[in-house]
Amino acid sequence: MDNSTQKKLLLTFRWIILLGFSLFVNAQSPGGVSTNLKLWLDSTTGIITSSGTSISQWTDRSTLLNNATQVTTANQPIIASNVFNFNPAVQMDGLNHIMNLTGAGFPTGNTARSFFMAASENGKGSDSFLFSYGVNTTGSIWAIGQVPSNSTGLYASGNGVDAVSASGFWPSPINNNLPKLGVVTYNGTAASFYDAGSSIGTSTINGKPRVQMAT
Repeated sequence: MDNSTQKKLLLTFRWIILLGFSLFVNAQSPGGVSTNLKLWLDSTTGIITSSGTSISQWTDRSTLLNNATQVTTANQPIIASNVFNFNPAVQMDGLNHIMNLTGAGFPTGNTARSFFMAASENGKGSDSFLFSYGVNTTGSIWAIGQVPSNSTGLYASGNGVDAVSASGFWPSPINNNLPKLGVVTYNGTAASFYDAGSSIGTSTINGKPRVQMAT
């Protein structure tokens, strides 16, 4: 399985951030975070289009340059203007849109990690992931999204080694005008979930997601 931003959940993204958990205040980094910053996708900058609004590259603002790319036009998401507080946003259709990442330097094994996003939901799929990396075997992938058994919870999957927040993170009914500020952290034992800074649950991950990287 490619390291990728996934396609089954219909989403509008403002930003995506992945880091190795340590924090350091720096105004030039997202939320003052710079140490162990692995990925920073910001819809206000670094968008390269192939034609019109179709995105061929979403440039990583971290020093690792884990750019999200898509060369196939039919699979390219689009850039829309004036979406979140008058800022542009990346929109995925939940069917064909997907972007691929190299995943250089991403946390592996039981290394602590944190995932941040600003996104709104436009529709639901089956097992629906907005971001994942690793290989698609049990305990060897790290994926963030949603599952039918708790369609309003924020979900962290290790393909059978999983955790989910309390219900209520994703709105029901769907409200694509409501941006969600979600955080998922993993400390080597448990995943913790946050909605706009408020805790929405902590769950021990039985067996631990020992993430490997796809080759």
